Amino acid sequence: MGPVDAMFWRLEQERSLRSTTLAVALLDSPPDREQLRSAMKRACLRIPRLRQRVLELPAALSTPVWAEDPDFDLDYHVRWIAAPGAGEMQPLLDLAASMAMQAFDRSRPLWEFVVVEGLADGRAALIQKLHHSVGDGAAGLALLAEVYDAERHPVRGEDGDPRLELGSAAEEEELPSWSELLQTAFVERPRAARRMLRDGLSALGEDPVANVRRAADELRAVGGFMSSGPGPLSPIMSERSSRHRFAFFRVPDEEIKAAANAHGCKFNDAFLSALVGGLGLYHQRMHAPVEALRAAIPVSVRSADAAAATGNRLAIAQFETPLTEPDPVRRMRTIRDLLREQRKPASLGAFEVIANMVNLLPLSFILPLVLEEMRKSDFVATALRGPSAPFYVAGSRVESLIPFGPTAGAALNVTLLSYTDQASVGVTMDTAAVPDRELLVECLQHGFDEVLKAGR
Repeated sequence: MGPVDAMFWRLEQERSLRSTTLAVALLDSPPDREQLRSAMKRACLRIPRLRQRVLELPAALSTPVWAEDPDFDLDYHVRWIAAPGAGEMQPLLDLAASMAMQAFDRSRPLWEFVVVEGLADGRAALIQKLHHSVGDGAAGLALLAEVYDAERHPVRGEDGDPRLELGSAAEEEELPSWSELLQTAFVERPRAARRMLRDGLSALGEDPVANVRRAADELRAVGGFMSSGPGPLSPIMSERSSRHRFAFFRVPDEEIKAAANAHGCKFNDAFLSALVGGLGLYHQRMHAPVEALRAAIPVSVRSADAAAATGNRLAIAQFETPLTEPDPVRRMRTIRDLLREQRKPASLGAFEVIANMVNLLPLSFILPLVLEEMRKSDFVATALRGPSAPFYVAGSRVESLIPFGPTAGAALNVTLLSYTDQASVGVTMDTAAVPDRELLVECLQHGFDEVLKAGR
């Protein structure tokens, strides 16, 4: 595992820091069972991580490693259930939230697909659950590309033959022995440390002033992240628990882009401006106005050649977002400047330094510190660009794709995922921090309306 992947894995021992990501695909009809099993077989053949479980070394000699699961059972990971209630949307969201709160079986591969049949009007849903250590949002979308089709009934050639058996791929990679794992711990890790030291000294020799300055900037960024002030800034979203509720709404994707482009900003700037405006209104409605909230924003550091790779290529930017600006355009530009500051190399490099600290230090020592810092964030927010054309899964058309991210110690997570001409905004709320779900969603929608009007 890379340092960020391993950090997500270790921190899960605290329930409120579980890093489960989840997406709900709303389908126009129930998918064909055999076709879906065949699609998942193909995906498991092409993406080894779907067949692998996590093995930990004794005494934390190294970060955990991925190894083939000798008892891999596709039917454990792909299941069918009946819709709760009378097939309405809210019971479906409550079911998805319950799944997100349940920990993975750590002895198996870290993913689950559950088809929910019997929704209203003959529809169905596909709940896709993934552990964050498997990959970030970009990796999750790459995984979905292996499962979904561009046509309802595609004609598959020999390359996509659903009769392929998982065993043929599993035989290519044997489960590593403990001697091999110890070899990794005692030989490869020190070797990697020596290589890092050699590279660092080489870089220092090439440009000592710039590299010393960059190292100092990273240390300052780490210090800033770990000393961001006492508690969350919200006076009402301060309690924390491991109980979550889901909600979602849709916004026109092209209009968000137009609002950003009209004022010299990017999509993320418009998204965060809408979110901050909605949160400001929520605090006013709750008679608890506040000047700023602390945001935790995942920032991708994924290169173009790693676009479809598993694993996490991200950093977390933590900064204060002002809530006192009533004009959505000025708010958008303020957020644009804040995000530019957070994308500096020192700020992005600091997150990997923190991840290494989490992995190297005893969990009993580092977990309380990390928990305290992560609970200082008022909200987590991220926007993902999904496919612009409609797609299908096992003969069913995907009508909506709704993302739900982990709160990671914050009061709520707001994740936007664009699909065709719409964007679905999934909201994961800590019920201890947000008791009035309907009011929060209403205020967030108002924030988006403000930004869309600015674009028009």
